[in-house]
Amino acid sequence: MSTRLSVSLEKLLANAQLPALPQSAIQILQISQDPESGPGELAVPINADPGLASQVLRFVNSSYFGFPGKIASVQQAITLLGMKTIKNFVLWSAVFSLIPSP
Repeated sequence: MSTRLSVSLEKLLANAQLPALPQSAIQILQISQDPESGPGELAVPINADPGLASQVLRFVNSSYFGFPGKIASVQQAITLLGMKTIKNFVLWSAVFSLIPSP
């Protein structure tokens, strides 16, 4: 029975059509894995996508972080929150955007 289940699962996965991540999310993932990269490099693909850049700025300026002044640039947001936090936010945002609305 477990063999039949695994065959059915393999068949299901082989026929699955999962949406691809946006190119900007893939670039951000690649840059974040490069130990030589910094906030400036990570900001480039984020700034290239105006919608994503505005999401990052809304995120960093939210009351959750409580920064005293307004953060106006993506690079400053990356410097303050860290590359890992911004990468995770961007990937979460990309995956969430692929989920259809009910």
